[in-house]
Amino acid sequence: MISICFIVFLLISILTFGYGQVICASGWVEYGGSCYLIRPIFSGGLDYGTWDQCNAYCPTSYPGATMLCVNNADENTWIRSKYPDWYWIGYTDMLPYGGGKGTMRYRWVTGCSSTYTNWVVTQPDNNGNNEDYVGVHPYGQWQDYSPQSQFYCGCEYNPSTVPTAAPSTVAPSKGPTASPSSNSTSSSTATPTFSSSDGDISE
Repeated sequence: MISICFIVFLLISILTFGYGQVICASGWVEYGGSCYLIRPIFSGGLDYGTWDQCNAYCPTSYPGATMLCVNNADENTWIRSKYPDWYWIGYTDMLPYGGGKGTMRYRWVTGCSSTYTNWVVTQPDNNGNNEDYVGVHPYGQWQDYSPQSQFYCGCEYNPSTVPTAAPSTVAPSKGPTASPSSNSTSSSTATPTFSSSDGDISE
């Protein structure tokens, strides 16, 4: 007869082995089986850019990575706790992902099926008929922004679906604005760029 101690040991070994498989590249942070990075470095040394730049940057710079897809409130809260700055997520109403410019029918560029949202009250509002891209405030709520707005970029990848080596390490920014490291829990001193049509960013 197999002893209870052996069964407990076996279960612990299986669980430990399973968790040990989630290994993120240096500079990335693991949560829920995926690896996250906010504020990779764009060309020119800046660690913030437009939504389109972020959407192009994640998959081309990191094998298997995409813009962030936020699946639930816990994930949204966790990301905010690690990265209390403005950052882009992969949510837009622009074709070919969403319903089309100005429709406010948002979809995830990653193709994920999440229905979770955390909009600021009165958002999205498509202010000036020119806000089609979703950014997250330092306190975790979402707002639509114009294509000229510039924020930090949010990328993620799942190690189990990346067939090649994990994404490479991203060095801290040497850009012109002061900002904390990507895993800082303090507020950034960098100032995201907003276009004049973005409107009030407060609740």
